Amino acid sequence: MRIALEDLKLEHLAVLYPGTQRYKLSDQVTVVPLAALAGGGMDSLFPRRRTRTTHRIRETSTIGA
Repeated sequence: MRIALEDLKLEHLAVLYPGTQRYKLSDQVTVVPLAALAGGGMDSLFPRRRTRTTHRIRETSTIGA
């Protein structure tokens, strides 16, 4: 997981599992129950990060260019 954080330049990583408890493995890695994603969408993975601006990638077509 440390390699993924470094290589992908991630601020935080969520690990989904079929259990019921949410807990931290480290400052940058949180274990999240799969039911949290199903019940609350992506916002439930990182609830404290809701104030962060989300950047959207604009898709462009190169067909016919």
